[in-house]
Amino acid sequence: AIDQDDCSSVSATVKCGRTSDPSVRLYATVEECCANALSWVDKSLCKKETTGFPTGSWFPMETISSGGCAKDCIAVEPPSPNGGPAAYCNNDIPDSIEKVFDSPETCCAAAFGFMNQARCVQNSFAGEKSPGSHRYRADESNDRCVQDCD
Repeated sequence: AIDQDDCSSVSATVKCGRTSDPSVRLYATVEECCANALSWVDKSLCKKETTGFPTGSWFPMETISSGGCAKDCIAVEPPSPNGGPAAYCNNDIPDSIEKVFDSPETCCAAAFGFMNQARCVQNSFAGEKSPGSHRYRADESNDRCVQDCD
């Protein structure tokens, strides 16, 4: 038997349910549970579904400029150190996604192999719904600088 209400001391984002069934195998970590009990599920997706925290993984997003990948992150990351745009962040991985990737390049190759790979990677950093460059511009009417973001 699983008691869904017996987890008040755990973070609100962790999905939990206490079991009184001694035959249920328990694991010390999320990673162990995902690897051993749910081996058919992508490990990053399993961890995300369990904890609710972003994984930093990349996943295909058809809605990004005709094909590109989004990064599983909460806030928009700042531009890359070389001055390039920030990654297109999305902390809501669609249920239809079965595999996530370590980089936009591997995501694009696997999910959008039919399109120009450089374009796919570019779309991953400058999607149509891009939340801005996170650079600053002058707002002379208010005597301040504002960040280019949503």
